[in-house]
Amino acid sequence: MLRKFIFFTGLALAGISNTVFGQAEHIKGAKVEIFKEDGSNNGDAVFFHRTDNVTDYANLRLNMGNEVTSKFEIGYYHWDDDLWYQNFYLDGTGNAKFKGSLSSNSLFLQTPASSSETLATFKVSDAPTDYLKIANSTSTQNQFIPMIYGYHDSDPRAGLYLIGATSSARDSGNEPIMAFDSRLAKGPSVNRPLFAWESYGQRRMTMLANGNLGIGTSLPTSKLSLKGTLSIGISDATDKQWGEFMMTKVNHGENYASLGFDTGTQSDAQNNVKEALVIKRKGNIGIGTNTPSAPLEINQRERDKALVISEPDNSVSIQLHLAKNGWGEYGFLALGGDTKLRGNGGVSSFDGTMAIGQTTVPTGYKLAIAGKTIAEEVKVQVKEEWPDYVFKTGYDLPTLSEVERHIEKTGHLRDIPNAGQVKDNGLLLGEINAKLLRKIEELTLYAIEQEKKLDSLSNENKRIKDLELRLSRQEEMIKQLLEASKIN
Repeated sequence: MLRKFIFFTGLALAGISNTVFGQAEHIKGAKVEIFKEDGSNNGDAVFFHRTDNVTDYANLRLNMGNEVTSKFEIGYYHWDDDLWYQNFYLDGTGNAKFKGSLSSNSLFLQTPASSSETLATFKVSDAPTDYLKIANSTSTQNQFIPMIYGYHDSDPRAGLYLIGATSSARDSGNEPIMAFDSRLAKGPSVNRPLFAWESYGQRRMTMLANGNLGIGTSLPTSKLSLKGTLSIGISDATDKQWGEFMMTKVNHGENYASLGFDTGTQSDAQNNVKEALVIKRKGNIGIGTNTPSAPLEINQRERDKALVISEPDNSVSIQLHLAKNGWGEYGFLALGGDTKLRGNGGVSSFDGTMAIGQTTVPTGYKLAIAGKTIAEEVKVQVKEEWPDYVFKTGYDLPTLSEVERHIEKTGHLRDIPNAGQVKDNGLLLGEINAKLLRKIEELTLYAIEQEKKLDSLSNENKRIKDLELRLSRQEEMIKQLLEASKIN
């Protein structure tokens, strides 16, 4: 290859016309013309380099051709292996590159390997603290993960905007104005997640290859999976009414869903929303309370208002609530009309008749109980004399032997109906209570008589013990006298 060299050594000229080198002056209309040895136009590269005695020369190389083949290069020539190393490239069409070979890219940048590899930084002169940086997001050797980094510190606005725009004439159809495409080199991703949203390495949201989106979880099992608290706020056009649907987790660790409303605005809703309805993990539902202790628990917020059941074409409604008034604190159930049940001793009323154990009530009665009991009023009135006569003198109290013989013969107490009689005829409450009281009074007399006998036996036993003691003493005296007579 024929090379042309121009050496700058004070004043030197090789293949130059109409140009002076090494002088501190400008010559209007001066030019450098380079020709081949035969005088024809030169198409080979021209090198400008130093003449120092070194092995490798830094060069400025010009390839002068037409607007396509012309090139301006800065690099160095390695004499030992006869190779040209290119650092900067600019061709005649305006394409430029840095450090590498020109391909279809208009600009090619390559930074030296280091722990912080930044390809380019862009700034504007009136915002010196704000910048856009293109860099390698990993410091691992032989790894390159491109990163676009926007930094904004001049005010509290966003650090980076990505905008896709079009004209109003193109604002139609189903194609998006901006598309984010995460893929394999030659097809869609099948296994790896498509997108992730992070904050300083902490992952907040993940979209899988199947389109499942996870918030707070990297393994969403449905089109939307959320781990943590979910709040959906709904406001009116004036932003004066605010409602919020929440799925959250309370301090004791139990997950639940809640629905709340507030009369505040969206800006203060997070602090003022009251939980109106709560559904706990085990199925308990709380209205007005977030700790329901039963499948349904209602904490009424207003006096005498808790649960109302109604229908559009019915003027009667069922009401169930707690009350606190002159009758005290009690539960209240209203079924319509004068049918009102009050607990805790409050006055209850029943408008109608009631059948227990059967489906009809005889005319004229309010309450019918299965069997032969019909009552408008229950009153126990004894037909016979009340059994106080048992304690009167002359009462013929059977002996216990007589009682025993009667039980052995009949299997029940005297004057008390047996099991068969009760089954067939039932009981008259006044009569049976009088008979039972008579038996209790008879038992009392038996107990008194037995106590008297025990007292008599106790006295007799004491007398016998005294006699035995006296006899023992006399026997001891006789024994001593006999012993004394033997000695004499």
